[in-house]
Amino acid sequence: MGYQEKASWATLSITLIVLVNYLVKLTTIEHSNLSLTGLLSVTFIWIIAATIVVHIILAILNAKEAEQEIDERDNIFDLTATRNSTWVIYISIFIAFSHLFLLQYFVGNHSFSLLNLANVSAAYNMANILMLGLLMSGLVHEITKLYYYRRGC
Repeated sequence: MGYQEKASWATLSITLIVLVNYLVKLTTIEHSNLSLTGLLSVTFIWIIAATIVVHIILAILNAKEAEQEIDERDNIFDLTATRNSTWVIYISIFIAFSHLFLLQYFVGNHSFSLLNLANVSAAYNMANILMLGLLMSGLVHEITKLYYYRRGC
């Protein structure tokens, strides 16, 4: 297993841990604007810090492999993974804005209040949808890369 594949496994593991932690806390905390702000901030900080630390450890443990240049095959895998993960981001942005517009239309008319996910402002609902889209995009990116590494194309 090469360095790039190990790095993908590490990033996938971190993303899964952060996603599960985010979903557990999102479903169990008291929903207020302040608690959601803290959850979003902590999630961003944890994913960045954990990724940096794990990649530093991987680079130290695999110094020779880490110093090698990335070959064209790795670039193709990364570009394909980026394309797939970008579509997930596009879809999550579409869902977030659609949710915002539907929420304003139906709740503004007092005809349907189930669209307000957590009884907080629409901006926080939108931020949560975008955070979930970002984490799902990271999963798709790493899973795509690992699929191509394992397939051996």
